Amino acid sequence: MMIQPINNSSVHSRLTFKSIIQPTPVLRKTLETTISNLKYNEKASRLEGKLFAKNLNAILNDGKIRFLEFNEYRDGNAILTINSSLSEIGNSNWDYNLEPNKIEQIFHGNGTKLQIAALAKQAGIKKPLVELNDVRFQQIDSDEIPWIQNEIDELHKIDPKTDSNFLAALENIYRRITANLKEKVINDLEEIKSQIFSR
Repeated sequence: MMIQPINNSSVHSRLTFKSIIQPTPVLRKTLETTISNLKYNEKASRLEGKLFAKNLNAILNDGKIRFLEFNEYRDGNAILTINSSLSEIGNSNWDYNLEPNKIEQIFHGNGTKLQIAALAKQAGIKKPLVELNDVRFQQIDSDEIPWIQNEIDELHKIDPKTDSNFLAALENIYRRITANLKEKVINDLEEIKSQIFSR
C-alpha cells in the first residue's frame, strides 16, 4: 500500500478563516429593523442597507478567526465583544421621544451598525458609511444589474418620437428599478440573517 504525501500548500489554500458573528437578539433586531424599514418606509435609504450588508459580509469573510458579539447595555448603548472580551462601548441603538406622561423608545440599531462599519473598515472596506451628498446613491454595482435587466431592456425600446407617454413610461420604469434595487438589498440582508441565525 502506498500513502500519498500531503501537499501542505494545497491544504492551506483550501482553508478559509472567517470571523463568527454570534446570533444575539440585538443583532437580530438590527437586521430585522433595517429590512422592515426598506420594505415599508419609502424614505429608507437603499444605500444604507446595501452598505450594512456589504459591511457584514466583509467581517464574516475577513480571514480572521474570532468571535464577534453585538449586544447592548440597559441604557441602549451598543456593546462589541471580541473573543469574550469587551472591546467597545458604542453609541445608542435607540431614539427617545419625550411625550407628556411617557417616554417612547424607538429602536434603530445605529450604535451596532457603527460598530460593524468600524470592523468592516479594518477588513478593507474603504467607505463603510453613507457620506454627505454620497454619489453612491446613483451608482449601480455589477451584482445589481440582473435585478434591473428587464427595465434596462425596456428603456432601450422606448422611442420619444413615437411614444406619446414617454415621460410616464420613464417614470414607471424608474419606480420599478428603485423597487427592484431595494428588493436586492433586502434579499442580501435576509441571506446574511439566515447565515448567522441558522447555525
